Amino acid sequence: MKPQALSPVDAREAIDRLLEHPAALVLTSHVRARMRERRFTTDDVLRVLRHGTIRRVANWDDQRGVWKYQVSYRDLDGDPLSLVVPSMIASR
Repeated sequence: MKPQALSPVDAREAIDRLLEHPAALVLTSHVRARMRERRFTTDDVLRVLRHGTIRRVANWDDQRGVWKYQVSYRDLDGDPLSLVVPSMIASR
């Protein structure tokens, strides 16, 4: 049985709580590869997480068993950047 998705407001609050301890944020190898491909940095990630907006209703990932939330803002260069944040991170 899949858990209920967080509302965008609750996901925003959960991400804000996570950012109280940014050293606890773990960037997976997938994220690091995307960062190299798209040329954005950890500081860009933190900026989007701090200031971004949850852009759509969460999507369920059957393979990983998590809800995914899209967070969008602009990176440090002013370019649009969207991140996908899994519920295991968003609900900490």
